[in-house]
Amino acid sequence: MKRLVLLTLVAMLGGAVLWRYAQMEPGYMVIHFAGYTVETGFVLGVVLLAILIIMLYFVVYLLSRLFGVKKYWRNRQDRRLGKKLQNGMLDFIEGRYKQAQTRLQKVARNSTSPLVSLLLAARSAHRLGNDDDVAKLLDKADKAAPSDSNAVALTQYELYRDRHDWERALATLNHLGERNDALPMLLVYRAEVYRVLQDWAALEPLLDAIKKQKLMNADRFASLERETYLGLLATTFDAVARHPENQSEALDRLGKIWAKVPKHLREDSAIKRDYCRDLIDLGEHDQAEKLIRKTLDKDWAPGLVELYGEVHSQHIAKQLTNAQKWLDKQGDSANLRLTLGRLCLSNELWGQAKEHFEAAVVLDSESPARLELARLLMNQGEFKLAAQHYHNAHASGEVALPVLPQPSLPQPNR
Repeated sequence: MKRLVLLTLVAMLGGAVLWRYAQMEPGYMVIHFAGYTVETGFVLGVVLLAILIIMLYFVVYLLSRLFGVKKYWRNRQDRRLGKKLQNGMLDFIEGRYKQAQTRLQKVARNSTSPLVSLLLAARSAHRLGNDDDVAKLLDKADKAAPSDSNAVALTQYELYRDRHDWERALATLNHLGERNDALPMLLVYRAEVYRVLQDWAALEPLLDAIKKQKLMNADRFASLERETYLGLLATTFDAVARHPENQSEALDRLGKIWAKVPKHLREDSAIKRDYCRDLIDLGEHDQAEKLIRKTLDKDWAPGLVELYGEVHSQHIAKQLTNAQKWLDKQGDSANLRLTLGRLCLSNELWGQAKEHFEAAVVLDSESPARLELARLLMNQGEFKLAAQHYHNAHASGEVALPVLPQPSLPQPNR
C-alpha cells in the first residue's frame, strides 16, 4: 500500500513537470522500428510509452503468477541465502570466526528473517573479542524480531557466561524472568549461575521444578542436588560458626536444613558425615553418635566409621563396645582400628589404644593412626620412637588430630 501511494505521488509529480515542459516547448517524438516510422507530439509519446510500459509490467506479472516465475525467483533467492547461512554456520563451527561474522551479516542484510544470522554473527564477534560488534548485532537482532527477544536475552546470557561474568549473567536472567518466568531453560541457567556463585539457598528452591520438568538428565540432576545440600550444610555451619554465642539457634537452623534434605540423600554417606561433623563441632555428641551408629548398623560407611571415634557421648564405654562388635562383624580395617584406638583413648585405655593404632599403621601406612600413635608415644615418654612416627607421618602430609585424652608423663623425683 505504501509503495502504491509513493508511485502515485511520483507519477503525479512527473506528470506536472512534463506538462509544464510541454507548455514551454511542445517538441515532438519520432520512433523508427522495423521499417515503420511513427511521429507524434512529445507529451503524447511519453504518455503512450508509459501506458505501454505499464501494460508490459502487468503482462509479465500475470504470466509470472500464472507460470510461477515469481515463486521460482523467490525460492531461488531463498536457496542462495540458505546456502550462505549454512556456509556461515560451518565457518563458525570450524573456528573461522571473522569469515563467519562477515558472511552472516551479509545474509542478515538480505534476509526477511535475519534473527538467526544476527545471533550467530554476534557469537562470532564474541569469539573474536569484538565487544562493540556484539552489542550492535544483538541490538539489531532485538529490533529485527522483538517477539523473539527471549532468544536474544539467552544469547546475551551465554556470552556473559563464556566470559565468566556471572553477576551480569544473573542480571540478564532476572530481567528475562520479569518478562517470561515460565521459560524452561531459565531454570537451568539460573541453577548454573547460583552453583558457580555458591548461592545454595537460592539454588535449592529451583530443584523441584527442574526435576518435574525433566530439564536435566538423571545423573546431572543427582550431582547438582547432592552438591546443593552439601553446600547448604557447609554454609549454614559457617554462618553459625561466626556467631557461636547462640548455640540453640544454630542447632535449630542446622536442623531445618537437614529436614529439607530429601530422604534418599539423607542416606548419602558424605552428606550424613558432614551433618554429623557439624553436630560434633556444635557439641551435640549424643545426637551424632545415635545417627552414626544406626547408619553403620545398616550400611557400612568408612567415612562415618572414622568420625565415630571423635564422638564423645555420655556413654563413651558403650561406644567402644559397639565398635568392637563391628570389628567382629565387618572385619579388620585401618579406619576401624583408628576409631577403636581413639575410643580407647577416650576411655583412658592407653595400652589398648596403642595396639589399635599400631594395627592400623600395619594395614595402612598413611593412616592418621600413625600421628595418633606418635602423639601417644610422646605422652608416654617414648620420644625416640615417637619422633620416627612423626617423621614418617609428615612425609604423607599434615593431618589435624582431634582433641582426645592423653596419658600424663610421670613427674621426675626431686
